[in-house]
Amino acid sequence: MTIVFEGENFSVHVLSRMVREERQQFEVAVRPRIALCIPISKEGKLIFINQFRVAMNQVILEFPAGRIDAGENPEHAISREMAEEIGFRLDSIHFLGTLLTAPHFSDEVVEIFFGKGEIISTPTPTPKEDLREIVTMTLSSVEKYIGKGRLIDSKSIAALALARAQGFQFGVGQ
Repeated sequence: MTIVFEGENFSVHVLSRMVREERQQFEVAVRPRIALCIPISKEGKLIFINQFRVAMNQVILEFPAGRIDAGENPEHAISREMAEEIGFRLDSIHFLGTLLTAPHFSDEVVEIFFGKGEIISTPTPTPKEDLREIVTMTLSSVEKYIGKGRLIDSKSIAALALARAQGFQFGVGQ
């Protein structure tokens, strides 16, 4: 393995392995683990954040998510991220599963949570986070956003599908 780039958010490693008796080289984007939460308000609405993403040069609607720091457990990380990005206090949290965002070139793993609670404070983003607005929606509105291409963040769409496949309800008192 050779490290060809090291940055704050990822590094690039070149790995070599045999494939059908020929040595092949692979560039791998090495990323920290990520925690993502599907936050549900006490009113039963899903909560998203509109965030400017430099790589896409546009504002992207997505569920709150962020890096799991070294030595940090995923539950603590998502509680921290929820407070930072949307000022949300989690009253309950449930682990849904793990997603791989781009296994064809990256080792990024996203730990997915479903949480209920409420917004109790102003967001406190990190210096690089360009958070634009908090957006609350019903499940039917979210489905319309997906259908119209207004929700295009794959990790958010996959997290929602995972929650629905596990029978999680999105509504008041559920």
